[in-house]
Amino acid sequence: MIVGICMVKNEQDVLDTVLRHLLAEGVDHLIVADNLSTDNTPHILNDLEACGAPITVIQDHVLAYVQDSKMSRLARRAYEAGADWVLPFDADEIWYGVDPQTGEPCRIADALSQVDDEIQVVRAFGWDHIARVGPHTSGVFSPWRRVETQKLAKVAFRAHPDARMHMGNHDVTLPGPSVVGPLAFRHFQYRSLEQMTTKLRQGREAYEASDVHPMHGTHWRAGGLKSDDELASEWAELCAEDGLIFDPAPIR
Repeated sequence: MIVGICMVKNEQDVLDTVLRHLLAEGVDHLIVADNLSTDNTPHILNDLEACGAPITVIQDHVLAYVQDSKMSRLARRAYEAGADWVLPFDADEIWYGVDPQTGEPCRIADALSQVDDEIQVVRAFGWDHIARVGPHTSGVFSPWRRVETQKLAKVAFRAHPDARMHMGNHDVTLPGPSVVGPLAFRHFQYRSLEQMTTKLRQGREAYEASDVHPMHGTHWRAGGLKSDDELASEWAELCAEDGLIFDPAPIR
């Protein structure tokens, strides 16, 4: 059984698509912690639950950004629910499998079923997608991505009672070998000026409410202090970024 785990906050424009996509990819159950959302996120989660989707919704009332400990607790819940694999994801990520023979996208369940038994951790790299204004746009899931993957991988792993997640879902403390390749993801971090502004400011608020080392979350801490004009300028630069590839994410 594959169990996806996630923390969400104000992700109404992407959340329904991301969750339904994961279920179509063969993820058997989703555990989602809603961290004080003030938009339509709670209603989306409640509607999925009411429709009988295999999802467990948890109310997270702690403002502070302590992602590592929160995600570790969700991973433990996944283990207790009988998970074989745990897939930590963010609400703005489209995950998918990669066929080891062809390199083409495949279902997550199919990709993980081919991982050797001794492998405990799968490391996945993702591409940042950049919003565009003009032709060839596709709503919030922009088909334009950067050429290079993100520098830091993220992980999926075999369920274990003592698994400890790291900040950003970039690693997990778990004995055993790892492999790169069977999974990948697309990242849709910034989707409009309004959404980017809200995300940076609520991110700063969460970091400042925690005792996380000041060197963590510097992007959020600095971005959340920028003025409306500064953020508008930053958004315009993103929309005009050169060297992008037209490559729609494989959304099921």
